[in-house]
Amino acid sequence: MIWNEDAILEIIANAVEYRSLEYDAEQAVRGIDLATESEFREPIRQALLANQVVAIQEERYPDAQCIERLNHGVRCDLLLLPSGTPSDMNNDLDLWRTGYWLEIKRVAQFLESGPNWWYESTLLETIPKDIYKLASDSRIFYAGLLLVLFAATPESGYHDLKVWKQCAIEKGCPVGVPRIHDFRINNCLGNGHAFITLFPLRRL
Repeated sequence: MIWNEDAILEIIANAVEYRSLEYDAEQAVRGIDLATESEFREPIRQALLANQVVAIQEERYPDAQCIERLNHGVRCDLLLLPSGTPSDMNNDLDLWRTGYWLEIKRVAQFLESGPNWWYESTLLETIPKDIYKLASDSRIFYAGLLLVLFAATPESGYHDLKVWKQCAIEKGCPVGVPRIHDFRINNCLGNGHAFITLFPLRRL
């Protein structure tokens, strides 16, 4: 199977944007920019399922499955499979190369406490590690990093995504052309724009 990464991003981005509108309609004290990575998973899973894609949470990486104890080993945020695909990964090694392994990371320029002083280091140093983690497992063929970024303005967000990709390339990070969906959010903290970006893994 060849995954359509544009379609994956569209489904996920629409789900996140819809959740943002729900926050606004509820007049919630916290906005979408305070949601954690784990809080993004369920609306994303439900949206994918509605489009015939099953998303398994915390699936162990193929290399980690050689570890006997099931509670050990590196895990991936979501493993996407076509609806109807058996989810028992241990019985069919081909599924490792069929599925789309998706790591989710979020970062915001502003937090409840004010400017995020760790924003740059998180964006440029911590987040790329997930791409390396995906690339280091030779049994994984289709994979990507979903970066949920909240920025003050569209200009600053696009600038930071460009810088991230350039730094990643300079460090030999195997990423392809990003797919980006952006939208305005209710600015409560200083973040006025959301970027849902899929950086696909591209093996050299």
